[in-house]
Amino acid sequence: MLRRFFAVVPDFSRFTHPLQELGQDVALISFCMCGINSVDLFYAEKSQYHDGIFHYNRRKTSKSRSDNAYFEIRVPQFIKPTFEKYLSKNIKSPWLFDFQDRLSTSDSFNANVNAGISQICKKVSPDFHASLYSFRHSWATIAQNGCGASLGDVDFALNHSTYKMARVYTKIDYSPAWELNEKVIDYIFFSNKEPDNNEDSTKSFERMSKYNIIRGEVFISGDCVSIIEDSGFTNVEQVITQLLSAFPEDVERPIKVQIRITNMDKKQTQLYQRILQ
Repeated sequence: MLRRFFAVVPDFSRFTHPLQELGQDVALISFCMCGINSVDLFYAEKSQYHDGIFHYNRRKTSKSRSDNAYFEIRVPQFIKPTFEKYLSKNIKSPWLFDFQDRLSTSDSFNANVNAGISQICKKVSPDFHASLYSFRHSWATIAQNGCGASLGDVDFALNHSTYKMARVYTKIDYSPAWELNEKVIDYIFFSNKEPDNNEDSTKSFERMSKYNIIRGEVFISGDCVSIIEDSGFTNVEQVITQLLSAFPEDVERPIKVQIRITNMDKKQTQLYQRILQ
């Protein structure tokens, strides 16, 4: 669906940057800049972009992080024509983009972008729905499941608050995120591969450490009947065995149960199903 979304040609309009064009363009900019949020584009100032590098503090988390959520993204050559199309031509304006020439708040900007995205989605399929934030999630999924990036690499490129102490005491090299970003762009726009959302994520999940906090839950017809939360596990089967050993004896068998296992440290979740005899 992602490739089909970007393949749509927006309807012709006599207006400058109509909704469909705006929505598709901003989605492209966001996706090709490691899933950057709309608010960080809207409030970007001219001083933040030089030598092809976009420098920013992620507004969502800048006040709660010791590094002020600072990050640097190299603008890929692939999207430079789109990126530069929206650069402000007002020499008196401090803003990098011309979004504020027409829209007064980041909320109105985001609403207009999502309205345009919605119109493009309808051209792809009546059942296809997305918002700008969906492209951030898509970037992360493709980076991990399509390009083989680790969760740490993905978190770093998304400007999440990983390695807090290291961020304070070291000079950060952002180029690994730029290289991963180029791989994601190549994967989507220059191949017809599809990310494997099952096998890779399952393998990554099952390489748990005995030091990880693992939460296991057993469900019957949507009702949770057993919970454990502990460390010391090194694989999924150990968790399932302990979960089922604590299963209520008064439940009629055989019965099909659903199991949800969450690695609380890595914030990974995997679902399973078993038949209890």
